[in-house]
Amino acid sequence: MCIRDRVPDRALLEGRVGLLPEEDCDVIKRQVEELIMKTSSEDSWLKENPPKIEWIGRWDPAKIDTSHPLANTVKEAYTTITGKEAVLGGTVGGTDMRLLTLYGDTPSILFGPGNIDLAHTADEYIDLEDVITATKVIACTIVDWCGVNI
Repeated sequence: MCIRDRVPDRALLEGRVGLLPEEDCDVIKRQVEELIMKTSSEDSWLKENPPKIEWIGRWDPAKIDTSHPLANTVKEAYTTITGKEAVLGGTVGGTDMRLLTLYGDTPSILFGPGNIDLAHTADEYIDLEDVITATKVIACTIVDWCGVNI
């Protein structure tokens, strides 16, 4: 039996759509669906057999203004502890920050030890020194944010 003579009767394609903080998830989903259906309508077979689109999960984008007092407090704590200037930026992927920021009306930031590029990889690790430094920055942030005099 020659396997290469066989053709699958269906295909399952999975993907991920990333959004910028100012984009609306529902608008982007609608645009993606419209593009898929428009492209399918231009193919004779797909016109008769349109794809079925199923969305799994929803991770709305979230952000905090870089001039927010919380961001400034963390930046100052980082500089105090490390002697370096903090680098602000975003990250790709879903986090619980969106829940606090979008639905809990709680300004939030992401901060932690290690190299984000190693997260969720086969050889993921965090240096102990990075954990200790992050712990000090977080403690300093809490003390400053809460106005505690030490």
